[in-house]
Amino acid sequence: REREGERKRRMVSEYWDGEPLPPCPSALHHGDHDEIVHFASTWTAYLVWVLVALGCLVLTGRRYNHVWVFEMRVRRESVDNTRWVGFFACYALGGCIGVARYMYTVQHPGDLNTVLFFVEAVLQQAGRALLSSSLNFQQQYRARDPDLKENINDSQPLLDTSAAKPRGIGYVKINVLICVQATLCLLCLFMQFKDSVAEVFFWVLVGLLASQLLLQIVLVCLVALTPGPAAVSKAQLFVALTLYAVNLLPITVWQHFLPGDCPVLGVSVADVFLLLSACSMPLFFRFMQAEYLRNKDSAVLFTIKEAVDCMSPRAFK
Repeated sequence: REREGERKRRMVSEYWDGEPLPPCPSALHHGDHDEIVHFASTWTAYLVWVLVALGCLVLTGRRYNHVWVFEMRVRRESVDNTRWVGFFACYALGGCIGVARYMYTVQHPGDLNTVLFFVEAVLQQAGRALLSSSLNFQQQYRARDPDLKENINDSQPLLDTSAAKPRGIGYVKINVLICVQATLCLLCLFMQFKDSVAEVFFWVLVGLLASQLLLQIVLVCLVALTPGPAAVSKAQLFVALTLYAVNLLPITVWQHFLPGDCPVLGVSVADVFLLLSACSMPLFFRFMQAEYLRNKDSAVLFTIKEAVDCMSPRAFK
């Protein structure tokens, strides 16, 4: 029992202090002078993470976040992917910090490493919140097939604000829950500077991370129950969330429950978890892209109809 208690205390300490993962591949280590090859597999996994997230970020921001109508850029709810842009941006920045930490700062412990670890944890928390917000936005504003006739009311101008109300349930309540979860997680992160209560807040943080994942599972199920997205898109979303679920616990905590050293082709299992998390992002992107293409034509149609209604004589009666 004492050994188990010591193991838990060490796990908490390593998470809060930002301790590194096993230095893999071990075959590259020949001395203390070759710093860049220490933790090579870890910073390489983070680098893959960065490149994947940046690719998704650039494509989403430039091509899948608006439509062009009359040579004007228009962003409607049905094609608004700003939340996905924020999600990819958070993980791209977090990955950059991970690369910097494992290439240099974890080998020179000090204030810089602590600050970078804290900023990376905050960015990952922001990414979790933005993912939940993206899924909530999806199931609220894109719940129906845009081709359904009931979505178009020819007798009412689309400039009427009632036409833009969310179609799902509890949109505001879910957004409030997401904000509360994120705020409490950030509070737990800030409490790392209070040594006397660090362990308590660590387990509170783990519980909050589990609640965030549970909310994301519920939101994905709600999306799956809507008639709009294609079956392939729904399957991609399920697989993406399954891969993303490794973020339930911080990677340094996972290492305590996984085989040590470098058992998987010279890399640690924790590095494999990082790569699995990176693989989730292209699948999230594919789902977002499919939904954009599904709603693009209706967004253009509704925008043109709004312009026609504005110029129609009945708009001035």
